[in-house]
Amino acid sequence: IDYALSPSKSDELDLALAANCLFWIATSSGAHLMASVFRKFICCTNMALPFMFNATGAPNQIGIPKLYVYKSNQSLVKFSEIYSSGASEFRMPSDFEDSPYSLIDNTPKQLLDIVKESLMRVTGLWISPPDYHSLQKSLNQLIPAHSLTYGSYSLCGYEFIKSYTFLL
Repeated sequence: IDYALSPSKSDELDLALAANCLFWIATSSGAHLMASVFRKFICCTNMALPFMFNATGAPNQIGIPKLYVYKSNQSLVKFSEIYSSGASEFRMPSDFEDSPYSLIDNTPKQLLDIVKESLMRVTGLWISPPDYHSLQKSLNQLIPAHSLTYGSYSLCGYEFIKSYTFLL
């Protein structure tokens, strides 16, 4: 069901879905705030603007960012460069116009992986792989003190971070 385009969409149903869902799948559009009011686990996808892994940095959220690529050759940009260049703080798509970067949306496999991980986490079936915490720590250590996400509990999905360790 594509609820966003549904003729049944309403303010009341928005709140009912947020209150009664097992977990909320979100982007950076802001709709996740309804679910966070009800303390729901939030799975964030295609996070960008700014570059982050989940919407608020709360401990009951996990996510995956969009990848940055160089416009000139479409090669992936290291996470450290995203932060050091200031591109991590971009807020609008127009901010990319004069930058050397563009964004790539998450793939269907990446989306499936993060949703599966979220489901396992909310149902108590998630067992952190042995390298997960060290990978997460390496990623979080890249966040500079002036960044919006510095000091947050931002967690990045395991399969994503494992697949892109070469960008750390």
